[in-house]
Amino acid sequence: MKKSILTTLAALLLWGCGTRQAEAPAAVAVGTDPQKVEVIYFHGKQRCATCRAIEQLAREVTDEYADAKKEGRLAMQVVDISQRENEPLAASYEVSWSSLFVAKGDRRENLTEMAFANARSNPDKFKAELRHSIDQMLQ
Repeated sequence: MKKSILTTLAALLLWGCGTRQAEAPAAVAVGTDPQKVEVIYFHGKQRCATCRAIEQLAREVTDEYADAKKEGRLAMQVVDISQRENEPLAASYEVSWSSLFVAKGDRRENLTEMAFANARSNPDKFKAELRHSIDQMLQ
């Protein structure tokens, strides 16, 4: 009984986050600027409370880096994967649902699992982990 309830809840969460059937990735390689750190938050059309919290916290953290943003060394992108024009970027990151990455050039750190585990239950840990990743990429 517990297993079926958990399975149902997981399915609802994934559906609510705007999941869609993963399509074959396009043969488009979309890299980021090798001189700029990018925090990239991918999401679907429908978003749950956790998905919205991830975006909000990521914005708060990137706003702390005002000098790096002003100098063009840091940027944040929010990418709706349900929009056709965003499919090449989503495919290059192999994203089919809400995800959080920190990238610089060909380096990519996938923070999705950490983000979903902490965005609502432990936002301070979320922010600390994201700051650490940004700091490592800014060096």
